[in-house]
Amino acid sequence: MGSLSYENCMFLQLLPALTVVASMLLKSCLGLEKKNVKLVLSNPGPAVVDKLHASKFADLIGEERIFLTVADAVRICSSKLELEP
Repeated sequence: MGSLSYENCMFLQLLPALTVVASMLLKSCLGLEKKNVKLVLSNPGPAVVDKLHASKFADLIGEERIFLTVADAVRICSSKLELEP
């Protein structure tokens, strides 16, 4: 998916009870990538994390774009954006 730039990010907060549909996330991710927007996931519960790995979706978007909390996602993405030229 290319180098990770946090200039244009879309944060998707996952609810712990959410059942992840890999094909839906994949379509969303690919559609956003075409618009130069990175999908950043936050707040996945253990079951969601397992499904992200089982479906290989975590490998597709990259572990660096999956965060345990929304606050972590915003903090890390904001700091990386400040470091970019």
